[in-house]
Amino acid sequence: MEKAPFLESQRQAHASSPHPLKEVPLSTEVTIKGNLAHVNVYWELDRGTDRVRGHDFFTLVFAEGRWQIIALVFNQES
Repeated sequence: MEKAPFLESQRQAHASSPHPLKEVPLSTEVTIKGNLAHVNVYWELDRGTDRVRGHDFFTLVFAEGRWQIIALVFNQES
């Protein structure tokens, strides 16, 4: 998914939620190998009436003088 549609989907999720959404990182692991990085963020999302936890897995590349996200996979715990 391209960046703009992803950000729009996040905006809509917040706008349509009956409760404010607040995501808090519980832990972060970063591995850097040269111009590549992998970041694992374990998070908790407060949805007003309940809380869920999950992981975001980012892959980044250092290009054009800055770190850029090239992939994001996220998963909610069941």
